[in-house]
Amino acid sequence: MTGFGAASLETTPLRASVTARSLNHRFLDVSVQLPRRLQPLESAIRERAAARVRRGRVEVHVQAGLAEAPGEVVVPCRPLVASLVRALRDMQNEFGLEGGVAVSDLVRVPGALERVELPAPLEGEARDALLSLVEQAFDGLDAMYQEALGWTLRHRKTVVVGVLLLFAASLALVPLVGTEFFPASDESQFRVFVRAPIGTRVEETEKVVARIEEIIRANLRPSELKTIVASVGIPAGRSAIFTANTGPHAAQVQVYLETPDRRTRSDVEIVAALRPRLVPGCKWCPSRRSSRWC
Repeated sequence: MTGFGAASLETTPLRASVTARSLNHRFLDVSVQLPRRLQPLESAIRERAAARVRRGRVEVHVQAGLAEAPGEVVVPCRPLVASLVRALRDMQNEFGLEGGVAVSDLVRVPGALERVELPAPLEGEARDALLSLVEQAFDGLDAMYQEALGWTLRHRKTVVVGVLLLFAASLALVPLVGTEFFPASDESQFRVFVRAPIGTRVEETEKVVARIEEIIRANLRPSELKTIVASVGIPAGRSAIFTANTGPHAAQVQVYLETPDRRTRSDVEIVAALRPRLVPGCKWCPSRRSSRWC
C-alpha cells in the first residue's frame, strides 16, 4: 500500500505531530523515528502499524514535547575538567608560568561541558493522546489510499490509456538501454592469434608474423600505433605454461594503440579495417579480449 498521512495536536500540556508514509513492499517493514525521551513508545507504535498495514515499507515520524518537561541541562564533565586542571597546574610548576586556571580556559576545551537531556516519559493522558495521534495519521494514510483507489476505479479508461501511453513512450528509450552486462569500452589494444598449418616450422611462422606486422603498420595511422609485441611458438622454460601457443605453427601478435584521445578511430574500427587485409591461408582472430579464440 502506498500513501501518506499526518496528524498534529497542540494543547496546553502536549504539543505533537505524527507523519506516516508507506510504500509498496513484499513484506512489512516498519521504521519509527522518535525523540530519545519517547523511545519507550516505539513498541506500542510498531504494534499499531502492524495492525493497520499488512505489508509495505512504513515510516512513522513522531515529534512531541511537554510544556512542563525539564528539557536539557548543561553539566561539566568532571573527570575531564579535573584532569585539565591538574595538567595546567603541573605545567605552571614545571616551567614557572604565572597566572591561574580560569573557567574561560576550561570551557574552550571540547567535551568539558555536556548537554544532558533529562528523562520525561509520557504517561497517562499525554501517552494516550500521542498514540491516538498515531492512529489518526494512519487514518489519513488509509483515506489517501482509498481515495486514489476509488478515483482509479471510476476512471478505468483514463488509467488504462495513460498506462499504455507511458509504455509506448518508454519504448523510445530502448535504444539507450545497454544490452551487455559489461558495456563496450576502448581498451587501446587488440590481439591477433595466428594458426598456420600443423607441422609448419617456427621459421616459417615467423615469416607469417613478420608479414602481419607489416600489414598492421601499413594500415594503422601514425597517431594510432604505439607498439607491437609478437610471440611465436612455445617458449622454453616455465613460461611455456602461460602462453596461448600450442606449437611452432602458432603465434600471437599483441598490438598496443595510443590512448583514445590521440586517435580518431576506435579499436573496434581499427580491427574491422584490418580483418580483410590479414594473411590468407592462416586461421587468424583479431580480438579485443584475449579470452576469444579462433
